[in-house]
Amino acid sequence: MVQGKQAKTESPMLRMCYVMAVIVGLAGSASALSTLEINEIYNEAKSTTDKEIAENAIQQLSDVIGSGEFTNLAQVRIGHLYIHLNQKDSAAAVFERLIENDPQSADGHLGLGLVKMDLRNRPRGSISHLQAAVAADSTRADAHYALARAYLRTTKTTKARKSADQAIRHNAKYAPPYLLLAKLYQREHKVEAAHAFYKNYLEQHPDDQTAAHAFAVELVKQKKYKEAEELAVRLGGTSGLPILAQTLINDRDYEGALMAFQSYIGGLSSEAQGLYEDISLVGLPREVRAYQSTNPETRERFLRNFWLAKDPFKTSGGAMRRVEHYRRVWHARAFYGTKKFPYDRRGEVYIRYGEPDFRSNWMELNAQMPLNVQRIQEKMAYQLYGNASLPLTFVGPVYPIRSMQVSETSLKNTDAGTSSQPLATIDETLIGMERYKPITSGADWSSVPWEVWIYADIDSGIEIAFTDEFASGMFDFAPIPTPSASDIAEVNMQRQGPMRTLLNQINVHSPAARISRIASKEPERYSFTMLEPLDFYYEALSFRGEDGKIDLQVNVALPIDKVARREDVDTTVIVERRIALMDSRMGKMHKQKHALAVPVSDHNLGRSLLAMDKSDMLVTPGTYRLAVEAWRKHTDMLQVYQQTLELPDYHAPGLMLSDIQIAQNIVESQAASNSKFLRGKWDILPAPSRTFNSGSPVYVYFEIYNLIRDTYGNTRYEVAYEVTSKSVDDTTPRTFFPRIRKDGETIEVRYEQVGTENWVSDFVELDLGNAEPGRYSLRMVVNDLNADQTIKRDGIFRISGSKK
Repeated sequence: MVQGKQAKTESPMLRMCYVMAVIVGLAGSASALSTLEINEIYNEAKSTTDKEIAENAIQQLSDVIGSGEFTNLAQVRIGHLYIHLNQKDSAAAVFERLIENDPQSADGHLGLGLVKMDLRNRPRGSISHLQAAVAADSTRADAHYALARAYLRTTKTTKARKSADQAIRHNAKYAPPYLLLAKLYQREHKVEAAHAFYKNYLEQHPDDQTAAHAFAVELVKQKKYKEAEELAVRLGGTSGLPILAQTLINDRDYEGALMAFQSYIGGLSSEAQGLYEDISLVGLPREVRAYQSTNPETRERFLRNFWLAKDPFKTSGGAMRRVEHYRRVWHARAFYGTKKFPYDRRGEVYIRYGEPDFRSNWMELNAQMPLNVQRIQEKMAYQLYGNASLPLTFVGPVYPIRSMQVSETSLKNTDAGTSSQPLATIDETLIGMERYKPITSGADWSSVPWEVWIYADIDSGIEIAFTDEFASGMFDFAPIPTPSASDIAEVNMQRQGPMRTLLNQINVHSPAARISRIASKEPERYSFTMLEPLDFYYEALSFRGEDGKIDLQVNVALPIDKVARREDVDTTVIVERRIALMDSRMGKMHKQKHALAVPVSDHNLGRSLLAMDKSDMLVTPGTYRLAVEAWRKHTDMLQVYQQTLELPDYHAPGLMLSDIQIAQNIVESQAASNSKFLRGKWDILPAPSRTFNSGSPVYVYFEIYNLIRDTYGNTRYEVAYEVTSKSVDDTTPRTFFPRIRKDGETIEVRYEQVGTENWVSDFVELDLGNAEPGRYSLRMVVNDLNADQTIKRDGIFRISGSKK
């Protein structure tokens, strides 16, 4: 709580009302209410955020005090309503009076323990009262649960687990301990146990959307897609669509996920819909200005191009990055938007940068800190606090947050008698400022709820501290501390010292300032799971197509030895192949997705065999960006290759030559052939790897367009080939002319051809003899002898050391 501010929210009139009620009650004058009526008044007030209703309920219940058998019940209900209103002093007064009247009062000790833990942020100080509540009535599930919470907040996870188990043993229908254990096991990566407790909790609280969403997110993380889908169905209506979308994301079905999210978004209010399309948090200033200047007719095209530019793989046409943005907005609304529309500051950061690498909060300290995160905090601590920070271990913000004053701190430490931790070897009260301090494993003096996120790969590592300064449930960046008179006096006494260093650094390291600086140049981050490379080969070849278009042929070759894993035994694995061809300037996008079944067995492993596939796209001439992706389904094995393509207009006038396809074999196709590698009358076995065994022939397929006929209607052209060694160990490139075998005959390095068609598709077989292993370039030159026009194309291939 904010010192000096929270007290203003407490109602002196209500406290006076309660005190007067006690005095009058002692005189024996009061109006009576039944137990049912007391509980109805209490439940109605507790279920609303309307402060006035709760205050009226307190006044009504105050009249019951002293009326007889229900006095104790009314006092307990009043105390808990004060907790509901965040009025710590009033609540404490109620429970202290209960303990004064009965030192063994379970209600009194439980209530006072909750005040200390939740309103005064003193979980260690609460433990003795909560233990007393359990000792007074060992069957109370709510007391065991509160004690479990206190243990969890003081990092005593074993004791927390035992107390939560006790709560369930005494009341199996009491839901909160199930949720506590679910989160605890989730944090410990004990997935099955977490799932079981989440399921038990949701069976009793099916309307708790936040818990259901947290459970669903965890199911998706653990690749429990079937269970996540079942939960999505159970949520009913459109509310389960975001969960379904996340299962599709993890199955890399980005288009399906996009459809699911768009269906969900379509059912929202226009104000909420706008949040999902708003790019102000993730765009650079120029991109945001451009978006704001678009009209409704061009906005969708702008967004498609925007998300395509942010998509690292491109093969989904931008859907991969766009659907991740939708997921983040949904997450921000679901988890950080319950108290503020659309979300508090945590939601903004989450939409920009996604899931942090580490997080901890005042309710659930996270001591499982990765080494890289620890290094980030240690570096920041040294910059802020100097050598005094070296012995400390931080479990919360290094940046100083609002804390208790020294007198309160001393009191809090005396309450820590239930802690098994030894006192710190240094005086940690000297770290930070008088009323603003970091959170360490040895001490938490915070007086406000806090949360800390750390991103290890942003700006060389960044800590972001959030605080809830007014106990409203809405978090903002931790404010820049205000020095006290004592802090200023300390600075004035120092030329160089820890307080002067801290005050010099405090503005630079403030979360708001750091995020502002970073967001101006890196407004968003999109990282994905560490992937295992899946090596494959591909080639992109262009030919003349129909109706003025270009036929782009993409051949893919998957090395079976690379696709297989050790555990694969006589099975068939599925590799999903995606191809995207993009022209962002014209707003054009061509996409294909295809599943390729790859047999894996002892018969085909270890033989350098390839599983091949072919795709054709009919597109207009122009400049494109090509992305080719291969992913072995249900694994992290994935690879994406990208390149820029210039697709010429083969329908333009003048002599034109297609890309030359360097192939393993070419034969004339048979009428009944079902080969996927047909091109016209030829059956071409592609060689996307462009690698040939020594002594093996190299086949070259080509198409010539726009040959000129002479007066007799004949075409006449000459074809020549030149091969040059490109091996790095050659001091001087060696050019030689291969022998060409055509129609079964060996001919010279060049040949002349006569025909009648102005469009020719043909091939030759190159005999490279005993060419040394290495890389080679192939140049093909075509000369139209009727028009005196020449055109050439180049290709690359490799000769391996293996013999035929």
